[in-house]
Formats: sequence, structure tokens, C-alpha cells
Amino acid sequence: MNLNDRTLTLIAIALALTVLAPPAARAGGFLDIPDLTGHHPAPLPGRVIGELVPMRWDPRCQPVPFRLDRGIDPIPNPLGAPVLTLDQVTTAVEQAFASWRSIPTSFFDPQLVGTVDNPGSPRFDFVNEISFGTLEDPSLIAQVFPVALMEDRYLTAGQDLDGDSDADVSALVTACGDADGDGDFELPPGFYPAGTLLDTDMVLNSDQIRFTVGTFAIDDHPESVDLLAVLTHEVGHTLGLCHVLENQLSTTDGTGAVMFPFIDLRDPASELAARNLAEDDVAWASLAYPEGTASSGPAALQLGDQRFSSRYGLLTGSVQQGEEAQPVAGGSVAALSSSTGQVVGAGFSGRARVAVDLDTGDDDPISAAWSILDGTWQIPVRPGLYRLRLEAPDGLPVAASRINQTVDVGGRLGQLDFPEELHGGLLESSIEEYPGLAVPVVALPGHSVPTRDLVTNEVKYLGTLRSLVDVAGGSATPGTYHALRIPNAELRAAALAGDLVISAAEYLTFSFDESLVPVYAEALLAWGEVFDSGMSKTATIDLAHPLRRTWHFAGQNLDYAPYYLEFPRLLGIEVELGAYSSPTKDLFLVLRVPLSTPFPGGDGRPPVVGFSEEDPILGNSYRSADGVTFAQQPIDYLFRLVLTP
Repeated sequence: MNLNDRTLTLIAIALALTVLAPPAARAGGFLDIPDLTGHHPAPLPGRVIGELVPMRWDPRCQPVPFRLDRGIDPIPNPLGAPVLTLDQVTTAVEQAFASWRSIPTSFFDPQLVGTVDNPGSPRFDFVNEISFGTLEDPSLIAQVFPVALMEDRYLTAGQDLDGDSDADVSALVTACGDADGDGDFELPPGFYPAGTLLDTDMVLNSDQIRFTVGTFAIDDHPESVDLLAVLTHEVGHTLGLCHVLENQLSTTDGTGAVMFPFIDLRDPASELAARNLAEDDVAWASLAYPEGTASSGPAALQLGDQRFSSRYGLLTGSVQQGEEAQPVAGGSVAALSSSTGQVVGAGFSGRARVAVDLDTGDDDPISAAWSILDGTWQIPVRPGLYRLRLEAPDGLPVAASRINQTVDVGGRLGQLDFPEELHGGLLESSIEEYPGLAVPVVALPGHSVPTRDLVTNEVKYLGTLRSLVDVAGGSATPGTYHALRIPNAELRAAALAGDLVISAAEYLTFSFDESLVPVYAEALLAWGEVFDSGMSKTATIDLAHPLRRTWHFAGQNLDYAPYYLEFPRLLGIEVELGAYSSPTKDLFLVLRVPLSTPFPGGDGRPPVVGFSEEDPILGNSYRSADGVTFAQQPIDYLFRLVLTP
């Protein structure tokens, strides 16, 4: 399995209630850009402060006009026949636009207004171009290039913003439109805040990728992808949405949000699902362009529209770093339906600022104290009861640098290395014995509901703390066990360092079909013993009498999946007593693949586990097809125990 799969990405990137006002400017689910208004000096010499603000189209630029490049027809196919005609591409573009345009609570209105002759590379010219060609990074499927204001501006008639000697602001229009008939659009005079989008070009990598149209044309070729799936994702970027972590909507639904940045080209079901907006996509498009927030113009209610505040409320709060007591930029907070467990919305925490060099364009955080203004977050959700989940964009399944600049600030400042947890209400603290305990919160239409601060947990780990190299399944024999040994000496050392409170076991899991949840027959903790013959090592594990066991364990695709353990303090006592009473025995974290075939999915392989091959190999990983004899493996499984200090 090559983990560097082709990706969709972009470049730039007690309850108190309050009445829901028009959404404040935040970058929680949006692409963002530094606001340089006032050119206030930063602490670094020669730099100015850039507070990160979201990118969005001004309501006066609805509908947003796009033009399709007609310079290449038919579209090149690097794999040969068949090729796509411009008419087929036009149909797919219209379908993608329709998905976003038809959201009844959003007034975002992309329109294909014509064609443009061979735009070549992306350019700032007040023409939103969709074209096929070569990308600088050949591993990308497509790329969006947004241009936005970096300071508040009052624009006057006759101003030339793109430097082509043609006025880009015209008193002849009251909404964005082609006032002079030359193919680009002009802005009406007036005030435009920092973050206002002015131009957004999309390039699809026809040099490396075959694009297909139609459901029956979707295949499992690693260099072939459904055009509509790609366009639907990229149009989300053109309206200003950033990437998300949600590649798995529940423990039974392995599909994700459209704005998840990866697509599995070998899984037709994954490509097909990527055509359809998830509730999270719909909610954030609605928050960005909320219907019913004006008495006239695009945001005014028209036939078929639904007022945003009548269908949505906001869950709000803050994420605080427990150990450092600092606000966190970039924590991903997801709202899960209390009844179905489905992710219905997610947002990133924090408001941040960077120090910008006006000559080079470099922008950098300085320190957490200076760069992170607060750890606030918001999630637009429909009325209901929800559990909140906090996790870090730590590279599994998405790196902070692939989301937006606010999240990247948190990553660059080393904040995004905390374990996943659920919102514990009044029990929220930096020391939690039960991180899997969730206290539901309620969302009401037209109201903003503040929640208690989420506090990242201070933890210690026992197990494999190394970087993911690849995934391993070994034999596809049903019922195969993967086990990680935690040596007795490590258990006793942890006990001597303090109370041994074992709150969770974490397993890095993966399914070869991205659209599937990696589900395992069981996950367990048990005692075992290693035998060294001099030629090889084997282990026996007491699977009949585990310390803890759960059946039908749902993992997370290319991420650590937590198994929250019952009675963590009591478990710690059991482990400590066992370690001292039986010094030759070790603790094993075990994961077992399903017991019968065929395994689900078109790939036909069982769910697998992540491993590392860093030197030296620790030698604590074992595998068994029958559960009797476990053979030592030449890799390190990425399993670990989570201890509450």
C-alpha cells in the first residue's frame, strides 16, 4: 500500500443561550489569509501583523461567474482512449455547481457563464477559470488558486487591481458583472473587507490523471478518477471552504465529507460517495453564505430558500491546552449525533495571527502567547442532541499544513499532538480518567449554545511511539491476531512513576477500501509470555482470560482508534499486581481481523494495522493465525496504551 496516494488539495490555505446573529468572521472551516489592515508592526523587525481571516465571496459577487477553458478539446487522457469532450466536461461542471447551488440555506451561486481561450497557468485576471493541464506537483489530482484581499479596501470606480490597464471597478454595475464586455468581471464600488475573494482558478491534472464521466465509467485504476467527484470537492474550495478530517462519518459509515482531502482511486465506492455533499459540507456552505440574513439581494429569501437561522444553530466553545494552559489553534471539534453516532459537523479551534514580510510574502507565527489569540470554535448544526469529539490534525489522517493557515499555526507551534477524547462536560480537565465519557449538548435553531471548554489531556504512552511507514496485514487468514508486547519492566517502571491509570488502548488501523470502516473481530488486553529459542522468538497469550476485551471493534481509517477502557484505575491496579507477581509475563495489546470471508469491499483484503520500520526494530510485534503461537514480526506495530498521569 503506497501511503502517498494522489490527493485533492489547494494552495493559498446548564446551558446559556444567545440569539444567533450573522456569523462572525472566523477561519474554523474556511480557507484563510492574513489581514494586514493598518500595517501594524509585528515584534519581528520589518514585519507587520496579519490576523488570519476567512476567504469568502462578497454578496455583491453572487452569482459567481466561471469560464471553462476551450483551448483543449478533447481533454488529453494519459492512459489513452477514451477522451472527454468539452461538452462532457461542461455537463460535469454544471452538476458540481448544482450540488452547492441547490443548498436551500446557502446563497452561494456558482454559474458557468461561458468559455475562455487557453488560459495557460492560473492568473489573477478577474476571470474564474476551470482548465486542464500540468501541475507543478504531479501527484495532485487538481488544484485551486484563490486570490483575496489582504486588507480592508474601499474600491472606487476606475481602479485597476490586477495591473492589466483595464478598470476592475465600475460604477456601471451594482453586482459583479462584465460591464465592458471583455470577458472579465468588474466589481461595484464600495467597501470590501480583508478576505474577500477576487479570483479563483481551478486546474485539473490531465497530464497525469484520466478523468471519467458517468457512474459506470468509474474504475479502480490508480491513475483514473471520477471527474464529478473531483469537481465537487474543488468547487467547495472556490467558495472558501478548507479541508476537514472527516473521512469516516460513523462506526458504520466509512465515507467522509466531500472536503476531506484524499480520495481512494482504487475504490469506486469512495469516488462515487465523493460526489455527494455530507451534512458538514452543507452546514459550512450555509454558514459562509447564510440565507435570510438580508432583506434584499442574494442573501434575501427567495422561492425555495430556507432561512439559515430557522434550520441551524451554533455549538460554540474553546479548546485549551491542558499542560500549558494555553488556547489551542487547530483542534478539530466534531459534533456526533447522540442517536446515530454520525458526524454532522466539525470545526477547527482558534483565532491566530502571523508576522508578515511585505517584501517576500513570508508569514510566520512567533510564539503561542503572541500568535494564538484564543481557542474558540463554532460548529453549525441542525437542532438536536450531540456528543463532541476533539482530535488533533497530526498527520493521521490529515496534516495541519493541508487544512488552513490557522490550523498550520497550531501545528508549527507544536500544539497538535494531543490524544483524541470526547467532551466530558463538568468533568473536562487536563487529567481525565474517562476520556471516552461524553456529556451530550443540545443545539437549538437560531441560537448559539456555548459549551464548557474542551481541555486537552495530559497523558503518558506505553507502546510504540514511532512514525507510520506503511500498513501490514500479512496473511489474509480469517481471525488473524496482531499483538504488541509491552514488557513487564516498562509496566513496573510506569507504576513506580505514579499511579498506573490505564484509560485507553490505541491502535493505528486501516482499510484498503477507503469507503469502508476497518472493523475487527475483537480488541483486547491480555497477559502473555515470550519464548526465545535462540533462532526465533514466539509468544503465547492468554486470550481466554483477557484483562479487557471488546467485540466488533470499529477502527478509524489511517488513524489511531481508541478503545476506551472500563475502570481505568482498577485496571492499573490489576496490571501492577500482575507485573510484580509474574515477572516473566508481559502485557499484550491485541487486535483480531474478522473471522470469516469474504472480507467486505472490492479489494477483498482484511482491515490491517499501521507499522514502523525505524532502526532499531523494537521486536515487540507478534502475529498468529490460530491464536496459539504468536511469531515475532520484523516490524513495529503502532499500538499503545494511554496512561492518565
